[in-house]
Amino acid sequence: MTLSIIFNMTLTAILSVWAPGPNNVMMFALASKYGVKKNLRYLCGIWTGCFMIIFFTGILCNFLVSFVPRIAGVMKYVGAAYLAYLAYKTLLRKPPKEGEVANIPGFVDGMMLQLVNVHLILYAITMFSSFILAYTQSAFFVFLSSIYLVFFTATGNLIWAFAGNVLKPFYSKYYKIANVVMAVLILWCILRMLK
Repeated sequence: MTLSIIFNMTLTAILSVWAPGPNNVMMFALASKYGVKKNLRYLCGIWTGCFMIIFFTGILCNFLVSFVPRIAGVMKYVGAAYLAYLAYKTLLRKPPKEGEVANIPGFVDGMMLQLVNVHLILYAITMFSSFILAYTQSAFFVFLSSIYLVFFTATGNLIWAFAGNVLKPFYSKYYKIANVVMAVLILWCILRMLK
C-alpha cells in the first residue's frame, strides 16, 4: 500500500467519521448537556461497537473478495456510490437541533447504537473494499485496519464531544459553507479512489 493510498484512505476516514453523524451529533448534544466525563461509558460502548462492526465487516468483505475475486472491482464502485451519496447528504445537512435527553446513556446504549448504525456499516464496507482489500487480504491486516479506522471514529467522537458548546453556535451560523467544503472533499476522495 503506497503513501498516496494511505493518505486517501485516511482523508476519506476523517471526512466520513468526523462529519455530523449519529454518534457525533449524539456526543455533541450529550457533552454540551452533561459534560464529557459523565459520558465516558457511553463513548466506550460506541468504540467497542464500532470495532466489532468494522472488524466483522472487514472479515466479510475479505471473504467475498477471496471467494469471488471479481467482486473487489464492483465493491470499489459501490463504495464510490455510497461516498457520492454521503457528499450529497452532507451538502443538505442542517445543524443539530436542541434536544432534551432524559437519561445519560451507558456502555450498552453506545454499543447497541452501532449494531443499527447503517452509516458505520457502509463506512466499513467502503474502506475495506476501496482501500484495504485491494492491497492485502490478511486477516491480521484486517484486524490492524479495524483498529486504525476505529481510531478515527474515536477521535471524531471526542472532537464533537469537547467542541459541544463551542462548535454549536459556529456550525449553526455557517453550516452551509462547512457542508459545501466537506461535500467537495468527499467528491475529491471519490475521484482519487477511482483513478
